[in-house]
Amino acid sequence: MYWLARRVILAFSTLLAVLIIGFMLLRLMPGNPIQAYINSQLAQGVPPDIAYSRAKTLYAIYPQKPLWEQFFDYIRSVFHGNFGQSFQYQGRPAIDIVLSALPWTVFTLSIAITIQFIVGILIGMLIAYRRGTKIDSVVTVMLMAWRAIPDYVIGIIILIVFAVQLKLFPYYGEYSAGVTPGFNLEFFKDVLWHATLPILTYVIVGFPGWALAMRGSTIGVLGEDYVAAAEARGLPGRRIAITYVGKNAILPLFTSFVITLGYMFGGSNFIEWLFTYRGIGYFFIMSTWARDYAVVQACLFIEVLAIIVGVTLADLLYGLIDPRVRVSGR
Repeated sequence: MYWLARRVILAFSTLLAVLIIGFMLLRLMPGNPIQAYINSQLAQGVPPDIAYSRAKTLYAIYPQKPLWEQFFDYIRSVFHGNFGQSFQYQGRPAIDIVLSALPWTVFTLSIAITIQFIVGILIGMLIAYRRGTKIDSVVTVMLMAWRAIPDYVIGIIILIVFAVQLKLFPYYGEYSAGVTPGFNLEFFKDVLWHATLPILTYVIVGFPGWALAMRGSTIGVLGEDYVAAAEARGLPGRRIAITYVGKNAILPLFTSFVITLGYMFGGSNFIEWLFTYRGIGYFFIMSTWARDYAVVQACLFIEVLAIIVGVTLADLLYGLIDPRVRVSGR
């Protein structure tokens, strides 16, 4: 129980630290956006009370109050889902914009992360079984070089080849303008068609890391005594690979996989922007450029919250799978 309580407290403390940073950023940003907005309202002849009231609505903070009261008002607003309103999107609540973008990010990245994980696991095991050979050396070097390529470079290449040159897939949007959204096959096919290039980019960017991690983990397991004992007993190679090697080699990667699922809520900012795919990452970039801080804060909160939940969940589940983790954590 102590092990569980300590991790929950750590997660809550991390979230509180992020909220404090987000609160201070509004005051430390160049030009102090809150005060700059109030000054612009006053310059237009708006009465001070109305200017401060508009600032409160826009940023979910009342600037006339003492700083400590502003902070508690900010925390209260955040936990009520009120991050203020977006001036870039006709005064829509920032949280509404983020929540409307969330399903698109979850859709593409949940598919992509699953595919890249499976592909990486298979490739990693294959080259691990050929450790010390030329195939192992060549493939490992290629994976390391491939992993070093920035995601935006791969995204641009895929966009140019498949969308601009071959015209096989659309290069922007979540679905076609003439398609009516709904729970029907036509809409789902169109959504998947538009999501193909972002998903392909995510997969190509991500699978080398999983492959290299699985290779190292598999090589470590292959040197264990219980694998040698299974081979000495004459067990079939496939059974050894799946039951003895694969099952134990994949365990260290499980935590990373769950954490990655948490990161997916943050999307991949540049890739979503590159394909004009309006997920959280797209709105984060567009709002940052426009200095629409209400939307930026809402995006960051959702991203950080998802990461914290993912890390905590991975820690808890790994502790259930391997009790030694709980014992060592006491």
